[in-house]
Amino acid sequence: MRWASLRAPAAELRLEHTLNNGQCFGWRRRSAEEPVWVGVLGARVLELRQTDTDTEFRCIGSLAQHISQNPKRTCAGADVETVLRTELSDYFQLERPLAPLYTRWAATDERMSRIT
Repeated sequence: MRWASLRAPAAELRLEHTLNNGQCFGWRRRSAEEPVWVGVLGARVLELRQTDTDTEFRCIGSLAQHISQNPKRTCAGADVETVLRTELSDYFQLERPLAPLYTRWAATDERMSRIT
């Protein structure tokens, strides 16, 4: 699968901060020089990468034990990009914009008000 857009601008998702903070387990950065993260979501092995304006993803494999139970969970198929975009959006909770949350947190937390 080729790289596909998650349609998540940097203001909404920064992989380095999100996947490197100890709250998201199972994601590993390929190397310090390469900003590509590898992890498993459902039965698929994915790569994620950050660009200046977006986050991109691609499926690089499937977990064999799940494929025999559900062959639609492979990296092949016309709708896999749409399915993965939906699953990743849910995983990262991209349907909730961060700006209103930052505003609310800053209103109730002095430290947060200094850094936003």
